[in-house]
Amino acid sequence: MDLKNIKTAIRQNFIFYLTGFLVIFTLKYFYSKAGSDELTWILTPTTRWVSILSGISFTYISGTGYVNHNLKYIIAPSCCGIQFMIITIAMLVFSFVHRVKMKGVFWTLGSIAFSFPITVFVNGLRIILAVYIPLYLEDLQFYSHILTPDRLHTLIGTVVYFTALLIIYHLADSFSLKISSLPKTASSPAKTAIDEAGFSKPCMEKAGQSSDCCRQLIRMCLPPVFWYFFIVLGIPFLNRAYKNGPRSFMEFAVLITSVCFIIILFLCLLLMLLGRLHNQKRLS
Repeated sequence: MDLKNIKTAIRQNFIFYLTGFLVIFTLKYFYSKAGSDELTWILTPTTRWVSILSGISFTYISGTGYVNHNLKYIIAPSCCGIQFMIITIAMLVFSFVHRVKMKGVFWTLGSIAFSFPITVFVNGLRIILAVYIPLYLEDLQFYSHILTPDRLHTLIGTVVYFTALLIIYHLADSFSLKISSLPKTASSPAKTAIDEAGFSKPCMEKAGQSSDCCRQLIRMCLPPVFWYFFIVLGIPFLNRAYKNGPRSFMEFAVLITSVCFIIILFLCLLLMLLGRLHNQKRLS
């Protein structure tokens, strides 16, 4: 998209971008001031989902959150998932609303509404992993000065949230193309002719011979990467949150950057492997 088209898209969809910005700003500001009592609207369904998945019961303590005394685990405001909700709204609205043309109002409202249940769903899975993986590693006496409980917690959250964003973006990309007036040729290069494995046939045919497929995959990952890093690291950096603990902030930034890079690298290797298997099957 050239500069002229970008300006046209902004002018035509300004009201939707403004709506998305106001919702994001409101959520961010509310979250920065809210305690557990103000966040029960998201903490309660998240905790119930965790209980359904695990059978673990939690008791609500005003001003603290949902607590399980046996496991010494608290689902507190910091665990409510609002940051993931904000990233999801930003990614869906700003990445796709220009594509759906006259359906912009439905896409914007749908993106905002969709962000709540998907946040509860994904955050519940993250909490389950954050409860059981540390317990398993404690039994193995796996902790060290490198893999501390705090670093493990950050690692689990990054893997779950970033992977979920990639999946959501992939699904939204396909759905927005179906409801838009764009021709099929306008689809992303990595999204043409999806086969039963969920990868493009042209891409898979090239996977064993070149890096074209990985470059296409990386381009598909750029929007989720941008919004994830902008919300998680960019805004705190602009707010100078790093001044409260420069070393901790740098360590946090390096950890989540490394994890996201490894996830994308894994997807590239997986895609190339599937491409080779596809070629071998086609030639046999």
